[in-house]
Amino acid sequence: VDLRGYGESDKPLDSKAYTIPQLVSDIIELISSVCKDKCVLVAHDWGGIIAWRVVYQRPDLIAKYIVLCCPHPKRYLELAKVDLNTLIRQWYVLLFQFSYISEVIIRADDYLFLKLLFTGSKTGVVNTNRMDDDAISAFIYTFSQENALKCPLYYYKTMRDPNKQRDQPRDQKVQIPTLLMMGVHDSFLTQALGEGNEKFVENIRVKNIDGSHWLQQDCADEVNREMRGFLEN
Repeated sequence: VDLRGYGESDKPLDSKAYTIPQLVSDIIELISSVCKDKCVLVAHDWGGIIAWRVVYQRPDLIAKYIVLCCPHPKRYLELAKVDLNTLIRQWYVLLFQFSYISEVIIRADDYLFLKLLFTGSKTGVVNTNRMDDDAISAFIYTFSQENALKCPLYYYKTMRDPNKQRDQPRDQKVQIPTLLMMGVHDSFLTQALGEGNEKFVENIRVKNIDGSHWLQQDCADEVNREMRGFLEN
């Protein structure tokens, strides 16, 4: 499912439409509309930030939760307070809050930024055969459409106003069975973020996979195998 602002989903041009509560509401409404019973919720990165809040707000809709490269939000905040490396790896969050500048940088030299993001030696996939020229061309085509870059950047712009980012995860533990997969070579998240999540989730399995931040592309076979094993248990 493309989140609002992405792919072929609606792209409101008001940044206020991209606050966490709005994004959470989108997913809750979608699940309520298409699922007769509880669903298995699967998310990655920004999707995970949203999905953690869905799990808290509407546990009645979720049977199991699978999340890639996105630790529990309270674990992130806990570590960010004491570990400078955790903050440094999130350098792009600050850049993307200035959407006009970010658009110029990303579009420059035929979207070189995107190419390096997915294939560069520091941030790209470990298994380079998993991200070929056709895949990169598909990403570039998607983000080159009208407002297809501007709207995803609004996700970061709204972070500058904490008042717009309410509905933080509650203090009680998540009770839904959860699988968290982290990339051993993730350039944006430290391995330490995969530790300590059991303080916030009653039943969690953490699996470190020998891949990058783009786990579902980088290590598709292993990710699918872990998902199947988790769902069959």
